[in-house]
Amino acid sequence: MTPAQPKERFFALDGLRAVMMLLGVVLHSAQPYATWTFSIYTAFHDTAHTVVLSGLAFLIHLFRMPTFFVLAGFFGSLMWHARGTRALLQNRVKRVLLPLVLSWVALFPLIVLCAAFTVLGGPKGVAHIVQQLHSGALLAKNNLTFSQLLMQMGLVHLWFLYFLMLFYGATALLLWGVRQLPQKIKHLADNAFHQIVLQPIGVLLLAAVTWLTMVPMHPANKVTTGIEGTHAFLPPPAILLTYFVFFVFGWLLFRHKHLLSRLRDRAWLYASLGLGAAGLYAWLILHPPVAKPHLLQVAVASPAIWLLSLGIIGLAVRYFRQPTGLFQYLSEASYWVYLVHVPLTLLIPGLLIELSLPALLKFLLTCTGATLVSLLTYHYWVRSTRLGGLLNGRRLAPYAFWSSFRKFEKPAAAPIEAGSIS
Repeated sequence: MTPAQPKERFFALDGLRAVMMLLGVVLHSAQPYATWTFSIYTAFHDTAHTVVLSGLAFLIHLFRMPTFFVLAGFFGSLMWHARGTRALLQNRVKRVLLPLVLSWVALFPLIVLCAAFTVLGGPKGVAHIVQQLHSGALLAKNNLTFSQLLMQMGLVHLWFLYFLMLFYGATALLLWGVRQLPQKIKHLADNAFHQIVLQPIGVLLLAAVTWLTMVPMHPANKVTTGIEGTHAFLPPPAILLTYFVFFVFGWLLFRHKHLLSRLRDRAWLYASLGLGAAGLYAWLILHPPVAKPHLLQVAVASPAIWLLSLGIIGLAVRYFRQPTGLFQYLSEASYWVYLVHVPLTLLIPGLLIELSLPALLKFLLTCTGATLVSLLTYHYWVRSTRLGGLLNGRRLAPYAFWSSFRKFEKPAAAPIEAGSIS
């Protein structure tokens, strides 16, 4: 039996989910100017750099996606309780899988061309890579077929949508299995989760699970920190399992949503302890005390990730009680902004690389430019179109931006459609 649709609306968590998406723009704008290099940004690391942006990128990477997957699980559970498994999967195919496919097809060439612009020296670099691809020289040089090249490039920044679809499928199977269990076992599991969130020591139990899933990952270094990243179509099981734990935690948290008040009350404690643990983790990466520090680093990273994630959720519940219209607008735009920002954060650093400007100024220009272009394209080309209906669940009025400066009083969307991605 499908329960009636809930009337509650979780403004704080809905807004926090959008913030996690928008922090992706900040992260990718900071990476070219950090003293620590990251993934593709290593190829064109600007001579202007600052340790401030290293710390910022390190910290955001540590908590952003774990927090996002907790929230995704929470809102997925909300929809499941309201509509059931079939409606949940149908909704996610439309709101997650379809945008993943369309975005990958549209953005992949742009990402390659923008990276070529910056890495290979402007328009000549773009022309060179196009010529290499057209002639097949690039594939022959690396002994690859075109499909193998695509597999190596992977999902780029859209990997999280791929993970979400895998998680929804896995959760549907788990829910079927749980229904076969005796009621007593289900009751014990519910009580166990309740106690984990209720008792402060429960964070250590959650961290112990994450420690186990992170141990098989590559050791942390200046390129790879926190939960290891992947763009692969066949991601390492350890990475999938690590994020799935956060997703399942969020799913169960909705069943025990009264415990959000506990996270609210401990928000500053968890966030402060998380920052301290993150600082110790960074120190262990820069100054490893033993020859093979991986187990020690993970032992510090796992509680840092949980403390920061739960602390940030608690702070959102504590302070984001009633959103303004502008904040609601940014929440609605966040899905599109995240999808399209990566080509911009690859292109703009290439335009700035020859300028003698401080790293922080270049970062601000990159972040501001990528955000503004993304918002403008959303407002004029997406918001009130079919594409906007796909991303937001419905078409929105094109003039809503200007009215968004007024105090937001009544939710415009159905409760279970809150936000862009669940």
